[in-house]
Amino acid sequence: MELQIIDYYNETPECFKTIEKLNDEFNQLQNINDKLKNKLDNYLPIRVYYSNKEWLNKTNEFYLSLEKGINQIIINDQGYLEVYNQYRIPCQIHFMIENALNILTKQKNKKWCRNIPHRITLSLDAFIKSMTLIPCQGMCNEMKLSELIYKNIEYQFNEILDLIPKFI
Repeated sequence: MELQIIDYYNETPECFKTIEKLNDEFNQLQNINDKLKNKLDNYLPIRVYYSNKEWLNKTNEFYLSLEKGINQIIINDQGYLEVYNQYRIPCQIHFMIENALNILTKQKNKKWCRNIPHRITLSLDAFIKSMTLIPCQGMCNEMKLSELIYKNIEYQFNEILDLIPKFI
């Protein structure tokens, strides 16, 4: 872009206005691109299961494995010590939820399956911290603690599983 005579009388050359317009247009397109990328990252597949029976069987397996896994982590692997000492959920539960979601969605959207456990474990950590403010029996017994954590996760999953397109 060459300078013109009129640029001598203006504070900024005329070509700067063109560059500013190009930058504005780029920023608008970048915002649109970011929104579309975010939609794509959170996209779930159109069809995961072909029948309601298959879906129900898989969700039953999912809940059973979740309950066994939580009992294993909290009781047998002494995860309750982390809950009692640090007032947070053991990280193994996060990975267990992520793996279970990947199996449930047949690994169709791994990023979505990574994001959901973060949301669940954050709410569980807040739940555990709030329970420490008022002494209760749920925190005193490993079995009750395991059951509380499972019920909380199950409650959250009832809403989350509705987001998964199940069948035709």
